[in-house]
Amino acid sequence: SANFAPKSKRSPNEGGVRTPILIKWPGHVKAAESDKLASSVDLVPTVLKAVGAKPAKGLDGVDLLDPHWVATRDAVFGAIFEHNAVDIAKPAANLQYRWVIEGDWKLILPHAANVKGGKPELYNLAKDPREAANLAGANADKAKALAKRMDAMSSARFFSSPITMKRQSTLFTAKRRPAGEDPALMSMGRPPPHGFGLPVTPLSLK
Repeated sequence: SANFAPKSKRSPNEGGVRTPILIKWPGHVKAAESDKLASSVDLVPTVLKAVGAKPAKGLDGVDLLDPHWVATRDAVFGAIFEHNAVDIAKPAANLQYRWVIEGDWKLILPHAANVKGGKPELYNLAKDPREAANLAGANADKAKALAKRMDAMSSARFFSSPITMKRQSTLFTAKRRPAGEDPALMSMGRPPPHGFGLPVTPLSLK
């Protein structure tokens, strides 16, 4: 079958979105485990800070190597989109689900235009990590509160005017480095691929 197992890959459930983030940096990061909330959007600011670059103002995510910022986060947000984008300039056209985790609670909201018959799902992950019992009906106030918080975060991202893609250099600044001199790849004992080390101009979604 071309479909994945229920509540697994490409679903908004834990089997589809929860993965570990591992950081190894001898001499800089001590061995430890953390149950604090983290997201893939944290990787860019974490790497930029690690190499001494300053993340652009308004960049999503937090520095995972900064205990203060990790400790102050109380929620993470996410979304599931169509596998094959319908319209890359209009995120809402490709949106299937939005979700938020706050403490032990997780709310999943289907995007009605693309998920027919979908219903809100609310789970207590501490008591129900497999998301078997939908508590949206029994805990309507909690579901509404999380939905309101999620709407405040995502309305401008998914339901605003179409996105235009502009070249810019505000994410970070990079100096030209000859490809053969890249220290990261040379330390791995193999030559860099063609073009590696040239400055990259990132794309800004606005």
